[in-house]
Amino acid sequence: MGKHGKSARWGVAAAAAGAFLAGAVAMAAVKVNYRTVPPEFLATIEAAEDAFNRKDPAAMGPYLADDYSWWQVTPTGAREAVRGREATMKLLESFYKSDVWVSSEFERLGMVGNILVQVEEDVVMEGGKPVTKVTLNLYEFRDGKRWREWKFFPQGEGPAGTMAKAP
Repeated sequence: MGKHGKSARWGVAAAAAGAFLAGAVAMAAVKVNYRTVPPEFLATIEAAEDAFNRKDPAAMGPYLADDYSWWQVTPTGAREAVRGREATMKLLESFYKSDVWVSSEFERLGMVGNILVQVEEDVVMEGGKPVTKVTLNLYEFRDGKRWREWKFFPQGEGPAGTMAKAP
């Protein structure tokens, strides 16, 4: 029996329940908001996007890891489009010289750990007319730089109404 007529066993159970509840309250108080991008990543992301939209691969290079790779994911599977910072910068140079790309807009959805999730709206020329292509993009960061990028091309009618219907 405890000091006030309560058993020691009840005291241990009450202490455990109290600790559990305190932990649950603490977890609720520090819930992560995945809809925001931490400041330590935001400056890098915005600078790289600015360089991309200015068609300046040299300015974008410092934001890419040496072994950066870009993957495109379509209904037929994933394909590595380019690997390495230097190869990516060369690809961007030829891309910017073409008349295919018009502009890109980015809508950041949030960040999970070191992975940025965003929707990209690219305006490209097809048959002499501007067409909006909407994709979901995941950017994985390592050591403060873009390390991996996955670009998912949705099937069916997209929000912009430009995607072909799946067979």
